[in-house]
Amino acid sequence: WIEGDALLDLVKPELEANPGKFAHISTGQSLAEWGFDPLFAQCYLGGMGIAVALKAGADIVICGRVADASPIIGAAAWWHNWSRTDYDQLAQSLIAGHLIECSVYVTGGNFNGFRHLDWDGINDLGYPIAEIGHDGDVIITKVGNTGGLVSIETCKEQLLYEIQGMYYLNCDVTAV
Repeated sequence: WIEGDALLDLVKPELEANPGKFAHISTGQSLAEWGFDPLFAQCYLGGMGIAVALKAGADIVICGRVADASPIIGAAAWWHNWSRTDYDQLAQSLIAGHLIECSVYVTGGNFNGFRHLDWDGINDLGYPIAEIGHDGDVIITKVGNTGGLVSIETCKEQLLYEIQGMYYLNCDVTAV
């Protein structure tokens, strides 16, 4: 298993000593202004812990909170024996993970051109598959004999989904 996402014990002394230092990401309100005691603190973990577990022989890896693309990054890093500094490959696997993380979004489930999909297969959109090469090159495909499609348009729409700017931040790497 991968642990380390629960952080309250780690941050509580600093929270108590400097409650004005911690601010809500959306409102800017400090912890001192909030008026309540935090019950839990959690962070997202990356994929490299998953890669280490697989390298140690794990068949199944159970994680606490990991970023959405982390299982893909971890599997690719393990399979290709990438290090933490193989930034280009990790960034490409981050994008691959982002493309397939939302189930059938990249195969038409979040496609604004859905009217052009084959309506006979609309209730059976194929699950996406990311093939990741040693150099980090990615091919997105889907399960055969299923509805939906993988196209430049469906991939572009999913790529831009939930991205807030030109930098896609992840625990392991940042994609530009």
